[in-house]
Amino acid sequence: MSPLKIGTCAYYGDATTVPNGQTIRSINVTQAIIEHSKQSSVIQMSYHQWRKQPLKTLINFINLEKQSNALILFPDANAVKFIVPIAVLFKTVLKTKVYYNVIGGWLPNFLNQNKYFVGILKRLDGVFVQTNYLKNELNKKGIKNVYVFPNFKAIEILKKEELDPNITKPLKICFISRVTSQKGIGDLISVIKEINKEKEKYHLDIYGPVDNEYKEEFDRIRGNFPSYIMYKGVADTNNVGNILKNYFMQIFPTRYRTEGFPGSILDSFCSGVPVLASRWDSYSDVINDGVDGLTYEFGNVSDLKIKLEEIYGSPEVILQMKTNCILKAENFKPENIIRIMLDVIENDEII
Repeated sequence: MSPLKIGTCAYYGDATTVPNGQTIRSINVTQAIIEHSKQSSVIQMSYHQWRKQPLKTLINFINLEKQSNALILFPDANAVKFIVPIAVLFKTVLKTKVYYNVIGGWLPNFLNQNKYFVGILKRLDGVFVQTNYLKNELNKKGIKNVYVFPNFKAIEILKKEELDPNITKPLKICFISRVTSQKGIGDLISVIKEINKEKEKYHLDIYGPVDNEYKEEFDRIRGNFPSYIMYKGVADTNNVGNILKNYFMQIFPTRYRTEGFPGSILDSFCSGVPVLASRWDSYSDVINDGVDGLTYEFGNVSDLKIKLEEIYGSPEVILQMKTNCILKAENFKPENIIRIMLDVIENDEII
């Protein structure tokens, strides 16, 4: 059997690209394919110049599809309207199998607003989504070629004996995500300030790139930070585990209902750090409430405050979850998860 040629098209970016969930996930999946596919060669293409150089990007994309037996697409919500239809248009002529790896949980809402796109997705050879919730939502729309493909990262999982068994107050917590209003950072900052009015119960460190449209507001908020809140810049993706393991808990107060399987929560599992998160649509696929993390009502700042007050009063509840976090992380090792995708692609018959 001749080697399978796998093409990947993603927003890999260049040296100036600030990493985000989209780029990190695309790079991680591509690297895992390269490392764990024994019968394939991989050809990569980044579409990050598609707005500035549309014709060149189109020509490169068609050439990529032409060279590939199997083509995996990683478009974001902006590029999906162009990349997927073009790939579907040429797939039969070029005899290429085309697969779509969905990053995040926004696709069902996108399809509600762009119903014509359902027919396009049905013509793909496979759609990979991060949670069972998303698979069920696509199935309801008649898209049946859907596979659950959870998040994963090639980072070291903390050993049980490395877990910190101590409770030190004030409790040290962190936010590690894009710094923008929709990620709930404003909610978290205001709640911590309220809780700490009479006594410093929590110390909060914030990590992540600040969105351009939020920069002015965040700079204003940051100018009034009390001593127990600090912005620590963008965490090194290669060192995030060593950063997280020093915290009692991570807070994920997202206001995006369409989160998929956030990478920062997987980082927490690997580091033995439970997460307190808002209940976005797919949360139950990621967090086992009361076992490896806690959740609060989506968008409800009062409930966030109540949960943080309860945790401060009974911190041993979080401490007991730390072992469960590293046990759960074992389920998301790259070598295990990537087989879900590779088994589909490598066993699919070429047109």
